[in-house]
Amino acid sequence: MVRIDFFRSYLRRIADEQLLLASATTELGVVATFDRVYAISRSWRSIHDRKEAPVISYALDADAILVSARWSATARKSDQVAVIVERGAAELEKFAGWDTLGFRGTCSLGFVLRGEGDAAQILPLPYAEILAQSMHPFSHLIWGSLWLGLATDAVNRARASVRKKVLENPDAPPVSALRLAEVDEVLFGMRSGLYETMAEYQTMLNTGDAEAFTNFGFNIRVNNVKITCSELVVDIVGRALPIVGISGYRNDSKNSLTRHLRDAYGAPLW
Repeated sequence: MVRIDFFRSYLRRIADEQLLLASATTELGVVATFDRVYAISRSWRSIHDRKEAPVISYALDADAILVSARWSATARKSDQVAVIVERGAAELEKFAGWDTLGFRGTCSLGFVLRGEGDAAQILPLPYAEILAQSMHPFSHLIWGSLWLGLATDAVNRARASVRKKVLENPDAPPVSALRLAEVDEVLFGMRSGLYETMAEYQTMLNTGDAEAFTNFGFNIRVNNVKITCSELVVDIVGRALPIVGISGYRNDSKNSLTRHLRDAYGAPLW
């Protein structure tokens, strides 16, 4: 009950103070999700954690970090929990930078994280349930939505370019108008697949059936929608670029697609 009260209060803090939480759920030397190397050490009231995380996005700006680890040093690799570590109680030792072509806003540096806190800060549900019911589907659908937004903006810039050409010469529709129709169809497919998976996830949340999230088919569909969106954003931005022309390749153009291009190519790697 103590932990539930703590997290109810913490959720109110997140909303009232608009707290930013980072996530430390990856580790050096770990291939599978449930192959955690590090474990939290616990006494009756306190916890101590050390983790080598190759990626903790915006950790230096976060108010707290959600850390995954084995329940104890003797726990099985699959026996994991998630812990809230307040930023003031966390020591971050950087060992990897983030100098990339795109995705610069994530600032995904690598850190050795050492943290302390109260045992009440351990989430009351097993990490496996948290991953299946919220973290995995929500993060994949958010990524898909971001990539959909990137693709949509690229198509909108292509559409603006075609509209300008039509207004300049209404008697001779540009060839790029046909290319625009083609890329618009691809965008429609990307949006439809993402929205369908979102609707399925919302239905599962509304029913409140935790067992539904153990369905292997749903996990595959969530993975597939992320993969599909990451590939389609590259395709769509690539199709939009020749429609816009050289102005899309310029950094000083209002129809520039340079940021879209470099971020799109990072999506399949994420």
